[in-house]
Order: sequence, then structure tokens, then C-alpha cells
Amino acid sequence: NFYIIADEVYQMLNYYEEPPRAMGTMIESGKVISLGTFSKIVAPGLRLGWIQTSSEIIEKLTVSGVVISGGCPNHYTSLLVKTAIDMGLVDEHIENIKASYRAKLEIMEGTLQTHFADIAEWYCPRGGYF
Repeated sequence: NFYIIADEVYQMLNYYEEPPRAMGTMIESGKVISLGTFSKIVAPGLRLGWIQTSSEIIEKLTVSGVVISGGCPNHYTSLLVKTAIDMGLVDEHIENIKASYRAKLEIMEGTLQTHFADIAEWYCPRGGYF
């Protein structure tokens, strides 16, 4: 009888194989809340994200003081990002940044292998941002 709150901000930044199924796809239990952000996949510093959860939890969240006071939603940015999603620009951008990050990762991994393989061990990430 507990909730799972999944911070899945890097879920879409996989560099090689498909990542495990997102927790946001498992909301039918009514106990899962998945959080995402466009700051990792569209533009750093962009203060816009999303929640995937059951309709019952969404109803509870939409009557919270932050939403009622108008202190939370950014309608202009929301419209810009929605338009970019509808035009397919976000999916295209995600593929471009994944290719860029993967190339940087492979350069770093090759450099580490060349200079430190005999004195250090590390894990090469399969995705993510940092």
C-alpha cells in the first residue's frame, strides 16, 4: 500500500539498446507517478515537464494550491513545446542529441581505455545526460 514516484527524466536518452519499460507505462495500479522533463530532451533550463499517472491522482493534483494560484503552469512554453511535438521536431531533436551524446561517450570511453585501462575500472553508461 505505497506509491512509486519515478523520476524518469533520462528515460528517452538511451544510446544503444532500448531502455527498460518506463514506470509511466504502469499507471493502471493507481500507485505509480512518473515524472518527466523537457529540460533534458529539448533545452536545458526549460521549466516544463509532465506527469504520467492515473486519472484519480491527476484529479487530486489539479486541485492543489500551486495549480489553483496560477503559480505553476507556463502556458506560453507549453504551447511552444506542444507545437514542436505535433510537428515531430522533439522526436527528431531527441535522436540528434542521442547521437551527439553517444559520440562524446565513445570518445571518452576510448580515451579512458587508452590511458587508464591498466590502472582503473569504470562503468560505461548506456544512456543518460551526465
